Amino acid sequence: METSLFKIRKTNRVKKLNIINLVSLILLVSQISCVINEVEDSKDQIYPIKSGNTWKYERTSYMYDSLYLTDTIYMVVGNRISIDGYTGYSFDNKEIVMGMLFLVDNDKYGNFITYGCYLDTFSRMDQSIRFKLHAKLNDSWFYHGLSWGWYTGTIITSNFIKCLSIDTIISTPNEDFHCMAFREITPDCRNIYSYLSVNIGLVRQETLFDNGRKFVENLIDYKLY
Repeated sequence: METSLFKIRKTNRVKKLNIINLVSLILLVSQISCVINEVEDSKDQIYPIKSGNTWKYERTSYMYDSLYLTDTIYMVVGNRISIDGYTGYSFDNKEIVMGMLFLVDNDKYGNFITYGCYLDTFSRMDQSIRFKLHAKLNDSWFYHGLSWGWYTGTIITSNFIKCLSIDTIISTPNEDFHCMAFREITPDCRNIYSYLSVNIGLVRQETLFDNGRKFVENLIDYKLY
């Protein structure tokens, strides 16, 4: 009788262990599914980088809130190249200085990353994420930006970036966009507010200087491949 009771208790323990193992397996499969879905989501890009992609902006410059200049600027993705061991796309953007170009790309998570800048005889590389596709509200990180000055030359700066919104509507002359909003603070006291629409790129950027100057760039046309 005692032997039979022991066998019953042992059988019950085995059944419980099997149930626990089954539940653990189900949870593991669920976690794997979540990871797979996250990778699938990365087919989107916060700033689509591909040769030939072009964005056209109207830039308005202000001094103490008074309009003093309006012009048109372009941002163009060039060929895929390798420099100092880094491979990405040549990026001719509005921050170009003295013929300098940038090396950029998207990582596998859809983030916009920069590798550095270069000239024919000069390069300054430091890989860093500027805009994160899956950033959540109030997420923050440091981005290694590049700054140029007559006396300092090209230096790498540590810029603080914070996600201000994951879905805000930005209206342009031709279209309304659902955008993510980021605030970037540079060591020279600039505040840069960037609004990016997934799979479109930069829709608006506002740059505020500590001397009262302000640049506002609005997307007026784009071509993506």
